[in-house]
Amino acid sequence: LLEKETLVEEKPGKICPVRRFAFELPPDTHLDEFDLGLGDALKIQVPGGICKPRSYSPTNVTSKGKFEVTIKIYPDGQASQYIDSLNINDVAMISGPFPPPCKKKDRLKSQRVNIISFGIGITEGLYVAKAELEKGDAEKVVLLYANRHLEDEIFKKELSDLENQFPNTFKLVKIFSQDSEINALTGRVNEEILKSVFELDPEDDSMIVQNNFLIVGNRAMKKSVWGMLESMGFSKTTNILLRKQPKKQ
Repeated sequence: LLEKETLVEEKPGKICPVRRFAFELPPDTHLDEFDLGLGDALKIQVPGGICKPRSYSPTNVTSKGKFEVTIKIYPDGQASQYIDSLNINDVAMISGPFPPPCKKKDRLKSQRVNIISFGIGITEGLYVAKAELEKGDAEKVVLLYANRHLEDEIFKKELSDLENQFPNTFKLVKIFSQDSEINALTGRVNEEILKSVFELDPEDDSMIVQNNFLIVGNRAMKKSVWGMLESMGFSKTTNILLRKQPKKQ
């Protein structure tokens, strides 16, 4: 471990801390096979096998000799608590990329790319949005960034830089469920929010082929949002931005 920086301060019972960790790479190791635009992740192994390896989205794989990962430290999160317990110069068991290069996700390009990032899911959502904008084949890339509290928000500068770099193509919308802010939505992500933010018209048949989605959050969040999208006529099979390769028979 080379560096450890707190991005979000802890408020017990309200705000979980978020920290950026920078690790040194072993000699003769590189991260050329990582593609953050395809949602590649790394896995952290907790010593003693007390839990399964935990996947995290790296947030910097281009610095020579090191990589960075940004993690939310949950009170009951065994992997995040383990990483947070490390001191400078401690060694951790980290591997990747996942999925491996032979099983990388398929990107289904579309006219409109719609990303919903819940909380710390912005670690993936930001870099997928950046990659989509740089590819330049989408007319619009819209990122809905959902948090509970204002203090939970991270990567403000990086998101602002994307807005300035791609003013006509990139749209950022923030929503807070337990706080309010000028120019941000208040409440939880629901069907009406999705229709408004992504300009979805269920009566327009062409909408189905023009829009693809990436949802970054826990399993329940993904299931909930896909349920809303499917009620509007979208399919998790054909309207997903990054699709896992089918298992070989």
